[in-house]
Amino acid sequence: MKMLIKKLFKPSIKVRKTKYFYLVILFMLLLFGASYVHNNNIAYIGLFLVFGVSFVSVIIGRINIKKAKYKPLPQRVFTNSWVDLKLIKDGEFFADVKSRVFLKKRGFNKIKLKVKSDYPLKLAYFIKEIEVELLVYPQLKGKSLLSYGKDMEFRGLKKYYYNEPKYIHWPSFAKGDLQVKVFGSEGEGESVFYYEKIPGDKESKISQLALWAYEGFKNGVKFKIIFPDKEISYKEGFDEVFKTLATY
Repeated sequence: MKMLIKKLFKPSIKVRKTKYFYLVILFMLLLFGASYVHNNNIAYIGLFLVFGVSFVSVIIGRINIKKAKYKPLPQRVFTNSWVDLKLIKDGEFFADVKSRVFLKKRGFNKIKLKVKSDYPLKLAYFIKEIEVELLVYPQLKGKSLLSYGKDMEFRGLKKYYYNEPKYIHWPSFAKGDLQVKVFGSEGEGESVFYYEKIPGDKESKISQLALWAYEGFKNGVKFKIIFPDKEISYKEGFDEVFKTLATY
């Protein structure tokens, strides 16, 4: 019994009184005044009845919010964006959850959400935080595949051997490793995206690959991504490709 009371009144559950709570207090004071001044037994009974119902409602409200759990539904979400998470209840309870969140980093995220309930009598709001785990895909950022032309697909980078100057990859020149962009026309096979040949830090590389992969799936472009220690192809499917990018 002692453990049950301790769990119900643990500080992780916050309570915010509503206007109805103060109305009930005012009503109880009026009943007390009437019972005391007029020695009215009915007023006494009414006072204890209202007090008992209010006290029990607080206990029920805490039990209800304690049971509140949610599970995320499968969904494709990307970093650096506001998202309304799709959630389902995990159990029987009455509550609302604030599901709009800003996703800051890729990979498996443990996201804290606020659950709120005024069940059963709206005398108070019972509030607690829950945690859900969600796979967040990388931000889609970089230069679009479409910028390389309608009839040509960007296929990666290679060493510069007196190629056309317009295809020089100038960021690689700044690093002392001059390279050129490689293109392929439709039907020539897979476009190849090399992780190591994309300029910038790790997050920039992943975001650029994510954009190319997204556009590849959207426009029916066959591709594969070459990492230093692995490779993945469009054949794996959208979610498997983006899981690899999210957790790399």
